[in-house]
Amino acid sequence: MNELALVTLGVKLLGTGYRMQLAADFNTMATNFASVVATVLSSIGVILCLWGGFNFAMSLEARDNNQRIQGAITFFSGILLLVLPQIVNYISGTDTGISSDVNFGG
Repeated sequence: MNELALVTLGVKLLGTGYRMQLAADFNTMATNFASVVATVLSSIGVILCLWGGFNFAMSLEARDNNQRIQGAITFFSGILLLVLPQIVNYISGTDTGISSDVNFGG
């Protein structure tokens, strides 16, 4: 696959993974915005977890303690960002609208 096909596939997956509707009132707009922010934070958390795990694994090979600590901090920061929307939902008693029924099939 060339780069353009990968970018097109990524845009299609992102475009169909989250469906935002136009809102008529402020509460719906705020919920939609909170849902988008929560989704972005969770996505960044997954990326940080993967990057931190990679850094930690590479530090074991190089026997570098500073890189090991940095990898562990990055990994646990990613975990925090990954579960942050659920923590906020639990504390506030509301729902940001994150659904698990993501349809990537089109």
